[in-house]
Amino acid sequence: MKHIFCAIVCLLVLASCGQSPTKPTAPTQPDYFPLQVGNWWEYAKDTLDSKGNFVFDQTIRTEIIGDTLIDNKQYFVINYLRREYPVTGYTKYIWKNSSGSMVTEDYSIIPKNDFDSASGYVIYYDKQINEIWDCYRFPGFWWPQTLSISSKTDSTTVPAGTFYPNCVIREHDDGPQVFCSGYYVYAMNVGLIKYSPYFNSCPRTRFQLARAYVNGKSYP
Repeated sequence: MKHIFCAIVCLLVLASCGQSPTKPTAPTQPDYFPLQVGNWWEYAKDTLDSKGNFVFDQTIRTEIIGDTLIDNKQYFVINYLRREYPVTGYTKYIWKNSSGSMVTEDYSIIPKNDFDSASGYVIYYDKQINEIWDCYRFPGFWWPQTLSISSKTDSTTVPAGTFYPNCVIREHDDGPQVFCSGYYVYAMNVGLIKYSPYFNSCPRTRFQLARAYVNGKSYP
């Protein structure tokens, strides 16, 4: 009888263990582009002057203003605005896979013309260092552009603070003439903190994160 009682107790313990809540699994990849409605980023755009110094030009603000579900994909609508100049802007649609290792940016979810149907910008955060992949930059630029990751241990200081570790992505223009290239710096759990384009192999402007509100946290 004693053995039967012990067996029943063991079964109850096992049953209670099976009913305990399961801990959520950790993300398989660092989140370099947090997508949540209400997140916003403000960038100081600096332009190179005649003496070779960067001087402030204007503020660029991006904000996730909504989301929508199409073909079982959750797209986030991100709005781009210029603050100092007369307000102009445009929207893009951002989609991220479940592991967070890939982000795509499209000008239109349902293309209505050739401009809309151009391939969107595709960013992979899980590629190996210096591994190259193809993408396109903007509608109207029909030749392929390639990207590669140059670092995953970068430390970068911008007006919003110092961030580490970062994923640095290089862009290479493979068109008939080298017009625009440069690099992007993405901070873990923050998003894009710096972008420096090169025109004809020369830096002319840079965008640095000045302020942000991401997933309930303010920067700086």
